[in-house]
Amino acid sequence: MRTKKITRFLIFFIIILVGLAWFNYSRTDLVNMKANRYAYLENENVRDVDIGVVWPYKDLPTYTQGIELALSDIEKEKSFSYHFKIHLKEEKREGTDIWDFANNKKIVAAIGFLHSNSVKACAPILGEAGVLILECGTNPFLLERNYKLMAANCYSDFYHTINMKDIAKSLGMKKLAVIYKDTDYCNGLYNLFAFQIGKENDIYLTSANEYNENSYVEPIYDKIINTKCDGIVFLGYSDDASYLLKYLHKSGYRKPFIGNEELDLEAFTKSFKPSFDLSNVYCSSYDTAFDKTPELESFAKRYKQKFNSAPDQWSLCGYSAIMLIKQSIDNADSLIPQSLYSSIIYSDHTILGLKYKYEKNGSLELNLTSSKKWMPGKGFIPFLPDNNSSNQEDYEHKFDK
Repeated sequence: MRTKKITRFLIFFIIILVGLAWFNYSRTDLVNMKANRYAYLENENVRDVDIGVVWPYKDLPTYTQGIELALSDIEKEKSFSYHFKIHLKEEKREGTDIWDFANNKKIVAAIGFLHSNSVKACAPILGEAGVLILECGTNPFLLERNYKLMAANCYSDFYHTINMKDIAKSLGMKKLAVIYKDTDYCNGLYNLFAFQIGKENDIYLTSANEYNENSYVEPIYDKIINTKCDGIVFLGYSDDASYLLKYLHKSGYRKPFIGNEELDLEAFTKSFKPSFDLSNVYCSSYDTAFDKTPELESFAKRYKQKFNSAPDQWSLCGYSAIMLIKQSIDNADSLIPQSLYSSIIYSDHTILGLKYKYEKNGSLELNLTSSKKWMPGKGFIPFLPDNNSSNQEDYEHKFDK
C-alpha cells in the first residue's frame, strides 16, 4: 500500500515538473510567439492597434502625456479606421519583465525604453517575438547590435558629443580630462566623445577615468589634478556631477566643467545653494524650444492647455512614437510589425513639421540638441549657435566596438 502511494506521488510530481517545463517553454518560445502574432495581425478584421509602453511614467509622466495628446489628435481623424490601445508597464532600472508583451499576440509595437540597459535586455526578446520597437535609449551602439525591428525615437548621443567637443573648442581648451561612469549609456558617450576628439588636431584627452559604485569620483579628481588639464568633461549622472562639483569648489577648482544632458535637470540645479557659483558649467542638452515650426507651436499650445505645463523632449518623443506608427499603418495598410518597421525606416515621415529620417540600422538623424551654458538667474541657456556641425559621413561612421 505504501509503495502505491509513493508511486502515485512520484507520478504526480513528474506531471507537475512536465507541466512547469511546458509552461516555461511556451512562455519563452519566441518563434511560436512571432507566428501567432503575425497570424493574428494578418486578419483584416483586426482594427485594434495594441501598443506596449515601457517607461518610468510615475517619475517622468511627460512621455505618456505626449502619447495621450497623440491619441486625442488621431481620434479627430475620421478617416483612420483603427483604434489604439495602450498597455503601460513601469520601466525599472534593475530590470523590466517584458515577457507578457512578447506573449501577447495582439501587441503590435513596444515603445519607450528610457534606459540603455532596458533596451539591451528587452530588445532581443521583443524583436525575436516579432514586435516593433521604438526606443528612447540614446546610445547608438545599441543599434549596431542589429536587434530586429528596432528603431530609435530620440536624438542620438552622437549629437551631444559633437556639442561638447564644440564647447571645448570655443573655450580654447586643448587638454581634456574625462570622467565617465561604468554604464552602457556612459561608456557609449565616452566612445563617441573620444571619436570626436580624435578628429581634432589641437585637442586631446590627457586622461580618461571610469568610475562605478565602488570607485567614486572624489579619488579620481586627485588623479586629474596631476594631469594639468584645461578642464573636465563629465559623462555621468546628475547626483554624481553635483557631488564632484561641490568637491571641486572646495578645492578651489574653477576651470570649465562640461557635461551631458543630465546636468540640465532640476535634480542637478536644485542640489546647490543659490550662492553656489556654476558659471564655469556647460553641457549639451535637448533643444526643447517649440518654435521651430508652426506645427510644433500648435503642439506646445495644445499640450499646455491639456496638462497645464510646458512640453519637453519626452513629450515630443511620446507623441512622435504614436504618430510614426499611425503614419506607417496608413502607408503600409497593414498591422504587420515588419511592414511598419520598413515604412518607418524608408519613408521619411513628417511629424509636426519635423523630418523623421532614418539610417538603415534604425538610427534617427533628427537633431534636437544644443550646447548650453549656466547663467545665474536663468539656468542653462543656449551657448553656441546651431551650426549643424554633424554631417552624413560622420553619422554613418561605423564605430569600432
